[in-house]
Amino acid sequence: MVRKHLYGPGVIVISLVWFGIGWQAIVMLGGLSTISPSVFEAAILDGANYWQRAFRVIVPMMIRVIEFAVIASSVWTLTQLFPFLYSMTRGGPGYETTTLDYMIYLKSFGTGAGSNYGMACAIAVILLFIVTVLTLIERRVTEQSEDWV
Repeated sequence: MVRKHLYGPGVIVISLVWFGIGWQAIVMLGGLSTISPSVFEAAILDGANYWQRAFRVIVPMMIRVIEFAVIASSVWTLTQLFPFLYSMTRGGPGYETTTLDYMIYLKSFGTGAGSNYGMACAIAVILLFIVTVLTLIERRVTEQSEDWV
């Protein structure tokens, strides 16, 4: 009896969120600990409510920490999915959960007609390009958000 609800992208996403939430919490807690309590006291004395303190005090002071966490998580997600996919679904059913890093593995060490190292290297360069472009976009958004807050 095969349980199809245990396969597919939804299970991968849930496991990635579960795996990364602790790291994200530690990074955010470290960023929060750098904010001086006197800043919060000044905001309270100025009459700021909870949401105003959150979006006008905490977010602007933690924008670099948030940027680091988003970029690191994005890079990790794009480049380190292989252990999850290989242990949980092996890229299946069909090619439903095959990602670029898993495809690099299949082309490099795959079974069948043999290995195709050239194709694996080409896919790795494409993955590098995607990660670089995504990182630059996230940096640009963060720079624009500094002007916003």
